[in-house]
Amino acid sequence: MASRLKNIYLISIFLVLISLPLSMRFNNFVLGFSVLLFIIRYFKDKNFFQPKRVLNINTMLVVSLCLIEVLGLLNTENLGKGIKEIESSLSFLFIPLLFLSNDFNDKKNIEYCYFSIIIGSTLLVLISWVCIGMSFIAKYDFSITYLFSNEYTYIGLAKYVGAHPSYLSLIIIFSIGLLFPVNDRNYKRRNVRIGLVCIHIIFLFQLLSRAAILYFIFVALLFLFKKRLWKHLALISLVFTFITYHGYRNEYTKNRIDSFVSIFKEDTKSWRFERMKLMFEIFEENPIIGVGTGDISNFRKDKYLDNKHFFAADKNYNAHNQLLEYLTTFGVIGGVLYFSIFFNFFYRCYKLKLWVYMFVLGAIFIISFTESIFERYMGVEFFAIITSLIVIKTLENNND
Repeated sequence: MASRLKNIYLISIFLVLISLPLSMRFNNFVLGFSVLLFIIRYFKDKNFFQPKRVLNINTMLVVSLCLIEVLGLLNTENLGKGIKEIESSLSFLFIPLLFLSNDFNDKKNIEYCYFSIIIGSTLLVLISWVCIGMSFIAKYDFSITYLFSNEYTYIGLAKYVGAHPSYLSLIIIFSIGLLFPVNDRNYKRRNVRIGLVCIHIIFLFQLLSRAAILYFIFVALLFLFKKRLWKHLALISLVFTFITYHGYRNEYTKNRIDSFVSIFKEDTKSWRFERMKLMFEIFEENPIIGVGTGDISNFRKDKYLDNKHFFAADKNYNAHNQLLEYLTTFGVIGGVLYFSIFFNFFYRCYKLKLWVYMFVLGAIFIISFTESIFERYMGVEFFAIITSLIVIKTLENNND
């Protein structure tokens, strides 16, 4: 019975990883089921979980992202809304507990986690492309250039799984890091991995998350030059050239790439720097402990209306900057926590030479300058998964 319960528990976690980019509704259901199994196993098997594995600085920093939301309720006038916002941060608490059970002392289970992430991202690509193919057939339009139109890129592409392209880009980037055959000497398997990497790169460019694309290009070129992987560099350059050529032939993609500097222009509806400036004003008015969990949206809307940003007020836009979200909501305390977490995990990755994790952490950090990553379930869960896997690697190193 204990063995069967363990297998069900592990399968549920693998399903959490697979479903993350595909369906948040199913993902939340499976995550809730995993938490229930965790509780049952905790009371049935004393060897299943050791609390001391959680009581370390790395894990507690992640958990504190949930705890600070709870403490923020003490400084809010909108208690109901504050409690609702806490729901989205619960993964910062639950995910580390799920991954720090003794089941993940087995390195094979970690490999299965990687495999599950790759399965999820590959299914994301295939499902999206099948939907596009069906649309092509229905419209009798098989132009490659049309593949980069507004209907099949960015929001138009992400609509097939109901997610935001920036968050999907993070999962794709992580999968590329896991797939890249740095030390794989098996010829057939290496070719399969290279093929999957190319497919993921094409999909990453289709998502048109500009910060993610620029970050990926910079890191990929730096890595390939440093390792002198000229064949890989040539292949990725060909993929990049193919995408750029056909992308620029489509007016929508061309305009989106050319308008990357549009955030500097006041006449665009997405003029983010102006909104960031207004968010910083809220922080200056409440610098120590912020406005509290649940109240920030009201403060934000009032600022938009006072400065005649009616479109942003109507759409209830957030700061599109995670640091500003923490500064406005929790004050300097939130800002210090934010930097402490990234500094800690970057340091752990550098010390243990976990380059793939450093690669994806860098992507999260860069994208968090243009997106409020932790304001969505997918962003919270993805970050909790990444940091939990880093904690497991840290514990392995300490045991060794």
